[in-house]
Amino acid sequence: MRCQKMFALTVMAVMSMASIANAEEGVEEGHQLYVKYCSGCHKLTDQTSKGPGFLGVTGRHSEAWIEKWIQNPKAVIESGDPDAIKLKEKYKITMPTIKVMADEKPRREIIEFLKENDKNLAQ
Repeated sequence: MRCQKMFALTVMAVMSMASIANAEEGVEEGHQLYVKYCSGCHKLTDQTSKGPGFLGVTGRHSEAWIEKWIQNPKAVIESGDPDAIKLKEKYKITMPTIKVMADEKPRREIIEFLKENDKNLAQ
């Protein structure tokens, strides 16, 4: 019985470390995606550019909303979403649909990066 408990604890520890490593890798991939696709219009602070600054975005919007938005901003606006409409009215342009964001993996990586950015800049 003791052997089984030790084995279970070891497996849980390894899985936890792997999860942390995957999250860190996702943050780095998200940073690269930000630089390539987002940095021309968005700052990592609350300073606006062509679009809103990203600081605090994960507190202002749910992960589900952010994921829908980066997948297809025009569709979110057309759905009548009040936050999306406010963004459109304020910035006068619609964020383009970025082809790579059709896949879930890069969307998740961007969100992980944005969450990490919010944590780091809030400190």
